[in-house]
Amino acid sequence: MKLHKKQINQIISLLLFLAISINPFDLFSLPQNQIFAIAITVFVSCLWITEAVALPVASLLLLVVIPLTGVMPLKDAAESFAHPIIFLFMGGFMLGLTFEKWQFHKRIALLIVSIVGVSPRKLILSFMVSTCFISMWISNTASTIIMLPIASSIISLLAQVTGNDSKEIRKFSVALLISIAFSATVGGNGTLIGSPPNALLAGFLLDLYDIDLSFLNWMLIGIPFMVLSFIACYFGIIVVFRFENLNVEPAQKYTHDEIKGLGKLTQPEIYIIIVSAIAILLLVSRGWINNLFNTDVLSDTLIMISAALSFFILPVKHEKHKYVLQWSDTKDLSWGVLYLFGGALCLANMLQKTGIIELLGNSVMGFSSLPPILVLGLLLIIILLITEIIGGTAICSVFTPTTLAIATSLNIDLLYLAVPVTLAANVAYLTPVATAPNAIIFSKGNMRIIDMVKAGIAIKIVSFILLQFFVTWWIKLIF
Repeated sequence: MKLHKKQINQIISLLLFLAISINPFDLFSLPQNQIFAIAITVFVSCLWITEAVALPVASLLLLVVIPLTGVMPLKDAAESFAHPIIFLFMGGFMLGLTFEKWQFHKRIALLIVSIVGVSPRKLILSFMVSTCFISMWISNTASTIIMLPIASSIISLLAQVTGNDSKEIRKFSVALLISIAFSATVGGNGTLIGSPPNALLAGFLLDLYDIDLSFLNWMLIGIPFMVLSFIACYFGIIVVFRFENLNVEPAQKYTHDEIKGLGKLTQPEIYIIIVSAIAILLLVSRGWINNLFNTDVLSDTLIMISAALSFFILPVKHEKHKYVLQWSDTKDLSWGVLYLFGGALCLANMLQKTGIIELLGNSVMGFSSLPPILVLGLLLIIILLITEIIGGTAICSVFTPTTLAIATSLNIDLLYLAVPVTLAANVAYLTPVATAPNAIIFSKGNMRIIDMVKAGIAIKIVSFILLQFFVTWWIKLIF
């Protein structure tokens, strides 16, 4: 029987686990629980990186192998799967589902397009602004899927109605699709719920170092980086793809007709605006509110879950027993991502409790003679290279605890190293497999990998410079 690639990767992962666990020839002079912890880390990391099994399945395997090896009791391992960060993301997912159910996202996107205008450059800009904003609050995959039909309709309209040259249409369509994918990735940097690596870092900091990286604190870092990355993306795309002779006037009528077809704001959309506005206001001001009342009850997770749950009790007018969000709608929730988070946090918790993180930190003391900026540069280069072939969430699950350990051992501010490394895991623009948005737009055909590379290479370089110099300077300035 011929084994396929995933089966081969499963066998390799299992063999590595067994080889490390058995510890032949006493290769590791460590206690057995630490040897098992290393074996489990290598095993699950291999499954994540090679995607030999579904990522959530690899995460849930931790609930089996950790107790069986005696590294931690099941109760301690399972605690990570109920971490507040997971429920923060769950609330964000439910908010995104509500946007999609009532097409509020489409209204936002079309409104931005109509305001910015429909010249070729303005169309690119308007789609990027729309996608970027939406991606701050829901997954980059969902953001891309939301914007794609609108973009496809405009491209189709231009191809059918205008007398534009087919080569010119193709060039514009590729640029528009790439702008959606890139801005979906960029937007995820803006908030804690915008991208899984962001939330993972917050979870690691809270669990391992009792540092609360709040929603507001992340936005103070993430939004400036997002804006600068957005500018780099926009100019990178319009420089690579030039379409000066393109006639896009028919797109104006299409946008107007689509907005008209949506009609006035519906009752559920009004609820969405009110609840979202209150939630954002509380997320931004919760530190001040807690200080005012001398409490720490108000948290990002509590605010987001409360906002999400409110949609289950807000009734839809003229429809009996129907609410803005029904539990049946949650079948489309990204439950697997939540299990993936739980697995990453569980792994970090295990490494902390068994002393592996401290051991790792001590092992890199040789770097102590290097300037922190050089240490960061080396880490960024590694992450920026591998993020084009490995998902950002898997990278952060494996590398973030290591980065935090390095920062601790070198007596470097944790945020100085961990935040740029986390943001770097999202800087994936060169290949279709780098991110889900890239894969989605590439699957639409009429695009070559070289198109993506040409548009993304300069942005990748600019991102390295921003992470190496701007983000680190900005962190020191605001904290």
